[in-house]
Order: sequence, then structure tokens, then C-alpha cells
Amino acid sequence: MKRIKEYIDPSLETFNVSINYERDLSGVELDKISPLGNKIGQYYPIKPKLGLIKRRPIELIKLGYMQFMDSDKLNYVNLGEDFIDFVFNKYVKWDRELPKIIHVFEALNEATEIPNIAKIVLTYIDLFEIPIEDFSYNNYFTFPIINNEKWDIKFQDIFIGFVPYEESSEIDKKKVVLRLRSRGIKEEKYILSLETVGSIDNCSIESRSNILKNYLRECHDRIEDYFIDFLTPKYKTEKGLEFEDLD
Repeated sequence: MKRIKEYIDPSLETFNVSINYERDLSGVELDKISPLGNKIGQYYPIKPKLGLIKRRPIELIKLGYMQFMDSDKLNYVNLGEDFIDFVFNKYVKWDRELPKIIHVFEALNEATEIPNIAKIVLTYIDLFEIPIEDFSYNNYFTFPIINNEKWDIKFQDIFIGFVPYEESSEIDKKKVVLRLRSRGIKEEKYILSLETVGSIDNCSIESRSNILKNYLRECHDRIEDYFIDFLTPKYKTEKGLEFEDLD
């Protein structure tokens, strides 16, 4: 298992963490919303406003999810009936973001009893800018299944998906998916998008912060390992990406 030590020219565009429950929440009582907002205010000080709607002939029971944003309005968390979603458009590093996720999870668990967790998905979306005249797939990316000497592939046609890891057991299903696709041309450079997705599904994880933290770490470390291996040694050096072996 490998982990990034330094990334001088980071490529990350956004990072998402999605946690889905086994069943719907019963709801959050109104008098608990403000204390919840205060508890997570150190990370997400911008609280959702309670909206009003016009009179309708039918009764509206559900209005939508609650969104708490950071002071820059770049990172936010959505609290829904059967999920918590974290979106990081301004990402420092995993060890800085994981405590935020756990903090919000604990605060929400105090406001309302969270059901068991049915699925966890971590998604990294990276953007790579490569000079047009220098483009060759094998110079920048590996192929997890077949490593040919040369790829006769046009940039505009790139839409490739891999499942380099998949493991099923009686208690869960774990998977890593990589999706590389062309995004366009900007200033004589090809723009490519890479999604590295790690998931733990078909599970029933107790809604306790220490258990969730262990699962999140496991999923994160696995997808980071595959991301590092997906870049060629040449490109890792070019991007200033240094890593260490955890094994």
C-alpha cells in the first residue's frame, strides 16, 4: 500500500465523500437544528436558511436536504433523509479533512439517531493538462490490465474505465473504479479528467464514529494506492508526486 507524501503540482479538482444509510432518518427536530449548526460551525459556519413556501392544495411533507457551507463557500456538507455528502472543492490533505467528516457525523448523531450505514463512496476527481505536441497515453498513464508498448488512440476518443480491485464477502463488497476521459483543449493543452472511486457497499456499518473512521481510512488508502500506480514514473516525477510504502 502506498501513500502520497508530497504533491508539488496537485491535480485535484474536487473530492466527495458520500455516506448512505440503511433506512431513512425520522427527521431532525427544529430546536436541534441551531445547536447542530453551532457544533459544526468551526468548519461550516454558513448555515442553511429555513425556507417558506406558498400555500398549495396538497400537503408538502419533505422540503429537501440541509446544506452547511464553509466561509469560502467552496466546501460544504449536505444532510439528507438517507445520506450525508461532503464536497471539498478546496482540499488540503486527507488528514485535515477526515476530522471534519467525523466531527459532523458525531454532531448529527447527537441531534438525531443515525441508522446503520449501508454504503460509503469516496470520489477523487483530478484534472491533468498535457501539451498537445507531447501527448501519448503511455507517457502519462498506465493500463491496469494490458500494458502495450504504444497506444494508437486519439485524445478526443478517450473514455476508459477500469475496475482494478473488487472483493466481495458475506459482510460487504469493496471496489475501486478508475475512469479517464478527455475534457477538452485549453491553451494548446489537452485536459483529461480522472475519477478514482472507492466504495464499500452491501454492508451494515454501525453508526459509531470510530467504526466509520476505520472504514473511511481503509477506503481512502486503497484508492490513493491505485491512483499512484495509475501515473507513470515519468509523470509522477514531473508532477512532484512523492510517496511512501505503508506495508
